[in-house]
Amino acid sequence: MRIAGRDNFEHQHQDIRLIVSVGFSLVIGLLILIIAGSYYTMGNQGQALSTTISETTIKIDMAHRMRDAIRQRVNSLQTMLNLQDPFERDAEKMAFFSYASNYAHARETLHQHLISPREFEIFNIIDNRARAVGPPNKEALRLLFEVDHSPELETAVNESISGHLSLLSGLDDLVKLEHANAKLVIAEEKTAYEQAIAIGSAIGVVAITLAIFTAFRVIHSAGRKNAQLSYQASHDALTGLSNRQAFENMLSWTIGESAEIPSNHVLLFMDLDQFKIVNDTCGHAAGDALLVQLSERLTTTIRTSDVLARLGGDEFGVLLRYTSPDSGEQVAEKIRTTVKDFDFCWDDRNFKIGVSIGMVPFSGADFTLEELMKTADTSCYTAKDQGRNRIHRADHDYAEIDKRTGEMMWVQRINDAVENDHFELFGQWINPITGGNADTSQPLLEVLLRMKSPDGLIAPGMFMPAAERYGLMTDIDRWVLDNALAWLASLDDRIEDMRISVNIFGRSASDPHFHEYIEDRIHHYAIRPESLCLEITESVAVGMESAAKLIEAVGGLGCRFAIDDFGSGLASFQYLRNLDVDYLKIDGSFIRDIENNQVDHAMVHSINEIGQTLGKRTVAEFVETEKALKALKEIGVDYAQGYHEHRPQPLSEICDELPTVAESQTTKEVAWASV
Repeated sequence: MRIAGRDNFEHQHQDIRLIVSVGFSLVIGLLILIIAGSYYTMGNQGQALSTTISETTIKIDMAHRMRDAIRQRVNSLQTMLNLQDPFERDAEKMAFFSYASNYAHARETLHQHLISPREFEIFNIIDNRARAVGPPNKEALRLLFEVDHSPELETAVNESISGHLSLLSGLDDLVKLEHANAKLVIAEEKTAYEQAIAIGSAIGVVAITLAIFTAFRVIHSAGRKNAQLSYQASHDALTGLSNRQAFENMLSWTIGESAEIPSNHVLLFMDLDQFKIVNDTCGHAAGDALLVQLSERLTTTIRTSDVLARLGGDEFGVLLRYTSPDSGEQVAEKIRTTVKDFDFCWDDRNFKIGVSIGMVPFSGADFTLEELMKTADTSCYTAKDQGRNRIHRADHDYAEIDKRTGEMMWVQRINDAVENDHFELFGQWINPITGGNADTSQPLLEVLLRMKSPDGLIAPGMFMPAAERYGLMTDIDRWVLDNALAWLASLDDRIEDMRISVNIFGRSASDPHFHEYIEDRIHHYAIRPESLCLEITESVAVGMESAAKLIEAVGGLGCRFAIDDFGSGLASFQYLRNLDVDYLKIDGSFIRDIENNQVDHAMVHSINEIGQTLGKRTVAEFVETEKALKALKEIGVDYAQGYHEHRPQPLSEICDELPTVAESQTTKEVAWASV
């Protein structure tokens, strides 16, 4: 019995050891498999994240290089426009084409790394904009290298520059997309990593020693990897400075903090001057080396609490937290001096560069992030426009910034008014003063332009500056011409010899096809050409060769011409002999005080005498008193126009007066003016 019991005990013991051994082996094996699987999974995750960050860095870098190339082409166009020496301009032209090569190389590299449909969509938009800017480029270059500069040159160059700026906008969208993609991938990989840690912790309960050891190794290794990836995501790969995303995050946080606890801060937006010379002469390797060395220098000029970042290309940003505007300006000057004194040596060649700095002090909730960056960028470019290598402080020029912002708001309203007929035409009679030279057979009326709004009518002085700055005057001129002729045609036979005069601005006068539009509208409304008088200012008539061509082309149809604001320049008497115009409208600044100012009286007398000697009829503008009218009559001016003669009325009301005017043969003129 004992032998049988011992044998049974030993057999059970062996079974238990076998079960324990097998069970322990299974646990250890399972743990090893899980640990191995965890390492493999996290390794793949880390590799995938590294690849994503690397790909994103390449794409962002290529996009910035494309952006640099476009900005260099814009600068090159502006340089060629200002150069007088044809050899220097030709050299700049070669540089202009080299930037296209840089753009093409960066574009090809970028295209090879695109993955998502959205990336391809933006890329295609950029390509379309690049193709669209081709014709304006060719036209601008053609005009730049003509022997005699065409008046269309500046317009052509501006159109080319506008196309390049549209390209920059597309590239900015691509960079933002890549930043967003990188942030999303990091978040997804972080979630997956946290899930892997949770599984490892559960296994650690089964085998506490091995689990703790494994978890320690995994956490330590993954922590270093995560810190490395986090660093790469928030720092510039070349210089080691904060990148644009990290800088804007800090700036946004500072704005939010200032809203709660108002305090003074300063934003500096910096763009290197002459940096492209290094890239063009020594290659991008030299440019990269310069950026690295300069970044190290700039780091020594700021406090440890300040934030210095490379925003892209040769652009840098500095956030000076808890800094007064005056102290910020001192730091900006220190940075400017540091850059100016920086000597860069490459292949035994020394280079000197400068920096243009836009400075924006802010506190509280004065700005949003977008407004703050835009203001800083605008201030930086203002510094460049003022001569480069200088500081432009935005709070010294808020009036100009507000003015530009206000003008941009008018652009949409002007376009809407043109497209939806939100303009209205008023009229003001022009009366003959003397019967000698004045033509009393036709009523003459000046038509004034107003913009409709829910609050009433808006005078041209409010929106014309924006229209001229942003190239909308030709659209307005066409609207006025079309509606003025339509109004004249609507009179039928009530007034057979009515004459209308439409004021043409410089941009329309320089349009080589504008005379075709005039002829088309005349035929469309079946108007006698003699009923139309085109009015251009003295500065346009004298300063633009295209104005003489317009006078010749349209005058051949039988239309009349008048020169507005005559005498404001007094440099046109010699030129006037060669201009085939019918009327001289004497500038109103000489009329307002003519009865009291002997100089104004003498000026009007001289202009009237010379104009009538050359066979022109004279019109005095801004006649507001009986004394002024009497003085003009004594001088012998042919016509008077102003509030003393007639206050402007809508054309619909003037229609009711036309039969009376025709019967009395009162002489008046239809002209459109901006005041």
